[in-house]
Amino acid sequence: MRVVITGAAGYLGSALVLHLISWLRPGDSIVGVDLQAGPLICFAPCSAFEFVRADAGDLGVLAPYLRSADALVPLAALVGASACVKRPDEAMRVNQEAVERLLADFRGRVVFPTTDAGYPPTTAAAEDYPFYPRSLYAQTKAAAAKAVLARGNAVVYRLASVFGPSASMRNDLLLHHLVQQAVWARSSILTGLKVRRSFVHIDDVVRAFSAALYEEILPGLYNLSNEEKLTKEVVGQQVVAQCPGYGFTPELNADGGVRDPDSRDFWQDPTKLERQGFVASKTVACGIRELVRYYSWRR
Repeated sequence: MRVVITGAAGYLGSALVLHLISWLRPGDSIVGVDLQAGPLICFAPCSAFEFVRADAGDLGVLAPYLRSADALVPLAALVGASACVKRPDEAMRVNQEAVERLLADFRGRVVFPTTDAGYPPTTAAAEDYPFYPRSLYAQTKAAAAKAVLARGNAVVYRLASVFGPSASMRNDLLLHHLVQQAVWARSSILTGLKVRRSFVHIDDVVRAFSAALYEEILPGLYNLSNEEKLTKEVVGQQVVAQCPGYGFTPELNADGGVRDPDSRDFWQDPTKLERQGFVASKTVACGIRELVRYYSWRR
């Protein structure tokens, strides 16, 4: 199998490249596309890996690689609601339009990540629930996911809140931010204590992507999360348990009530993917242990 991965130097991309290289099968090869090599430089000695410095939507550069590839993983994205609000044109170009251009020139299997930030408040959101993206980031990712699914031979994962160390780290993710503050600042302010979240470890994410690439997962849309159903308050308490001396403070409104600016309140139902034989097994507690070590070393 020959796979092209855009955004290969990013948080998810660098972890996926490492996983695929670690489990290379005879004849496999990987093309990593990004504007900078970053952590991918460590794979330079691997003859099965090729780095291509290019924009994710530059077909002038990427078309020859797409023609020779069996699979495509478009990971390049401007991530997060706030970043997309500040740079809306770039969000549309990278998150949606670049993916659509790649699809027009490719006929193999596509594996694509999208956000779960669109489910209504519910206790167990299945893939066929109404989905209303609330931010420009979610809208662009949902539109790209729709285009990917429409072409067939594609697996799209709606990712829960991802956590876990990577060679290209993101400190803005919920669990990462809490643990970083616990290790470095010893305290933090936490909003939306009672809202529920689903979580998934980055190791489980790359395992799921690998399973889809090797066609162990049938085409379709899947929630990707572990079985934990946690409020932000419980997550904060788990961080406190592993970081002695740390404490979090609820953010308050002017009237003294606990501020809850994030109205998303749901957890994913991963049953559909589990019926395919895939279970995301790494827990939040395990991730906190890993992240405490990571941020302790980075101090």
